[in-house]
Amino acid sequence: MILTIGGALTVGAASSESLTPPHDGAAETGGETTQPSSSFWQGWTIAVDISQCPTKQATYPTLGVTSDGNTLYLAWTDGRAASKDIYYATSTGDGLGWTAPRPAWVSAADSWRPSLVVSNTIPLLAWAESLSERGHATFQMALGGTAPQIVPNDHTVLAYAPRLASGPGGELHLALQGGLEPRPDILYSRREAGATEWPTATVVFDSQHSGSHNPALAVSADGQTVHLVWQENFSGDESEIFYLRGRRNGGEMEWEEAVSLSQGIARSVRPAITLQGRPEISDTIHVAWGEQESGHAAQYVRYSRSDNGGDGWTTPRRITPQAVSANNVAPTDVAPALAVTPAGALCIAWHGFYPDTILAAEEIYLACSTDSGAHWSVPVNVSHSPETISIRPVLAVGSDSILHLVWQEQESAGDDPVTEYQILYSHSIPHAVMLPIVKR
Repeated sequence: MILTIGGALTVGAASSESLTPPHDGAAETGGETTQPSSSFWQGWTIAVDISQCPTKQATYPTLGVTSDGNTLYLAWTDGRAASKDIYYATSTGDGLGWTAPRPAWVSAADSWRPSLVVSNTIPLLAWAESLSERGHATFQMALGGTAPQIVPNDHTVLAYAPRLASGPGGELHLALQGGLEPRPDILYSRREAGATEWPTATVVFDSQHSGSHNPALAVSADGQTVHLVWQENFSGDESEIFYLRGRRNGGEMEWEEAVSLSQGIARSVRPAITLQGRPEISDTIHVAWGEQESGHAAQYVRYSRSDNGGDGWTTPRRITPQAVSANNVAPTDVAPALAVTPAGALCIAWHGFYPDTILAAEEIYLACSTDSGAHWSVPVNVSHSPETISIRPVLAVGSDSILHLVWQEQESAGDDPVTEYQILYSHSIPHAVMLPIVKR
């Protein structure tokens, strides 16, 4: 039996109405929060532990869904052996049943931060492999394949944080950060459909500041344009979200000048990006990121969009007026995830805890907009784990508009907040009848 959880967020003694800010149109306080008529995101299944890691060291989840929405692929970094490996599980019942965890790649080296996409019906993975203390390499393989490929790059060290995307013709796009700390650059490679080897990943942004981190990318519906965002650090207390557009010209990618989407906001971190294609009109580009106002103690989710394929951007706005906090262990930054439903609704998930909660343990929250980010719903608490930390949400959506959400969560309150986690999964239930919250 499936029970639903969700509804308007209640924090401490506050009611859900206390999270609805007045509408003033100001960039600093966000827009009016309304409850759209079709609140398909309010009902959620009880979260299920997919990783089942015996050492409780499952981190960095990544999620992909086939175009028909019937098959889900979930991968993560798993520490059940002597080294960190890549494990995965699949569901062919729209998230209702999952296979047992199994290894996608096992080696003597540690494997970190996998990125999973589904190209046509084929699930593909990329991750960073620690070949030596400082010599990370980016690996890529088809899920279930026999051996990965190493993606060559311009930097010989620290090819890290890879993000994979697929184009409409089966071509693959890869962005990563590479180079020695404290100043890595942003690199990019494109592998054509049918090709057996990756071209060298080259620098598309040479950081002249304090380093480029946490890239994310999206590909236009025709496969001719790549949209890149990342966190550009200027100092320990100052960072901005940069955007870079690349256009296909014959056999080459031509990259334009990078622009800041968060200029004037002191510290912006960990961006997410997704596209919303519109027939005969330029893609709408949605970008969200975390904003730190007072370090990890006061953070927000900021959102901006472009309605003309990246030529111009809306003023960044906070999607909720109340700040959340994060613990002073990794990750201290709020890290949002984005997805657009086939009907055009935009949803953002993030982690954090509110100042008046009893225990300082992050929850996974989600809010949606049905008018391109002009108004946002009251946040829904999806994880409902007030005694254990829930972080790093990843969001995907199927053709049936079901939202699929995964994150890493402590199994018990006594677990190590740095390393001991499992990977949990839940999905939305459209038109669900709201039931009382059931404690797991």
